[in-house]
Amino acid sequence: MKKIIQLFLIMVPMGVCAQKGMSEAQMQQMMQQAKEMEVCMTDIDQAALMSLSEKAKTMEQEVKSLCQSSKRDEAQKRAMEFSREIAVNDEMEKMRQCGEMMRGMMPKIGVPTVEEMKKRHICDDY
Repeated sequence: MKKIIQLFLIMVPMGVCAQKGMSEAQMQQMMQQAKEMEVCMTDIDQAALMSLSEKAKTMEQEVKSLCQSSKRDEAQKRAMEFSREIAVNDEMEKMRQCGEMMRGMMPKIGVPTVEEMKKRHICDDY
């Protein structure tokens, strides 16, 4: 995780500066925000995130299998349950809070919300 953050700290300033013609002051501010985000990320339980990641992979395979077996309602129900679980997960909340520090400087991660999940069917992705 630390290597990912370090790589981010190196790459983001170059990309942002190249795209937006960032001033030195703006770049310094962005670097400060990145450092604050790195400190924030140290409070996140990496083991819990890894466990959640593994659970997400398992859930994705389960949902995909249900969809391919024409069990659309069951797949949708399972996806909604997992989405709700993620929404209240303490470590994910910490990640969201840390991510707010870099708002506008990082690409958005495409994790659908519970409300978005209600508007479409999970099997339409498989």
